[in-house]
Amino acid sequence: WGTTSSNGSPSKVLLEVGVDTVNQEQCNKWMSGENNIDASMLCSGGKGGEDSCQGDSGGPLTMETSGSAKLVGVVSWGVQCAVKNKPGVYSRISMARDFIEPYLKKSPTSAPGTTTAPGPTKPTTMPNATTMRPTTVPPKPGCTTCDVCYYAGADYCLNDFSKEDCEHYIPEHGTLWCGN
Repeated sequence: WGTTSSNGSPSKVLLEVGVDTVNQEQCNKWMSGENNIDASMLCSGGKGGEDSCQGDSGGPLTMETSGSAKLVGVVSWGVQCAVKNKPGVYSRISMARDFIEPYLKKSPTSAPGTTTAPGPTKPTTMPNATTMRPTTVPPKPGCTTCDVCYYAGADYCLNDFSKEDCEHYIPEHGTLWCGN
């Protein structure tokens, strides 16, 4: 949700970027003149072109292993955004574990897919078949619940998007304009 460049505009859609970690010694060399990078921090990025930016603070840095994501850091600070040899600096979750653990629930978490969506609180009735009118053009997927810009990746209606905004994100994010 942060800006997509230094001093740029915030993104209107949630974006994700893949960045490589940088060891502490290399990060300190690249960040000389800035804050010292200590064991409570970790660095990621620095290739140029992809990074966290203003507005991303507090966001997750995850590491995926065997199809499972693990939270390893939280966006903290950086020098500009997406600049070569200037990685993003993250708070290292493992260093804050003793602080975090008392706030976590002690019960086990449920496995993915075991949660059921809430149902209606009272029985619903189906409309009478004689009152239904056939449509000649089926609605676009997602447009049954959204009349502006639909983002299928999150099953979300982007109410503040113009047609131009929506069409801009079609190639990369598969947005769908549902308006007239």
